[in-house]
Amino acid sequence: MPMKYVSGGLECTFLKEGSTNNVILIRDEVLAEALMHTGIRGIIAGADLKILVNTFDRFCLRVKARKLYQELHDTLLAANAAMLDAIAA
Repeated sequence: MPMKYVSGGLECTFLKEGSTNNVILIRDEVLAEALMHTGIRGIIAGADLKILVNTFDRFCLRVKARKLYQELHDTLLAANAAMLDAIAA
């Protein structure tokens, strides 16, 4: 599965017998980053693909955890900014 960054996100190309079978565009930054780290030089193939397929539930859990941490971080930053605005007023 070759992957490359395009203007809209991460484009993943699924190959079957050397021909393009399907192309999807991933717009979620956390998922795109996790997929890019799974592959080597933008490609998930062979043993890496089998590992991803066999441990997909763990991969999903890691992505969900990263999304949650990102949301918590953003919420904390917004809450701190609101608190500082209230103190300054």
